[in-house]
Amino acid sequence: MISMAMMEFKNVFKSFGSGTSQTDVLKDINLTVEEGEFLVILGFSGTGKTTLIKLMACMEIPTTGEDT
Repeated sequence: MISMAMMEFKNVFKSFGSGTSQTDVLKDINLTVEEGEFLVILGFSGTGKTTLIKLMACMEIPTTGEDT
């Protein structure tokens, strides 16, 4: 059986603002989720969990990197 990635992030960065007021929220995220996999996102407050979920749901677009 060949598994296929349902979602893949390659070198994804997400920043808000610009110039000296730019805040980097996610840095160099590499993630592959294959069909049938169960994914848990766990972390402390302010670590980018909601931003990552919004990227997964296509509610945000990465600043740089590739998402499929």
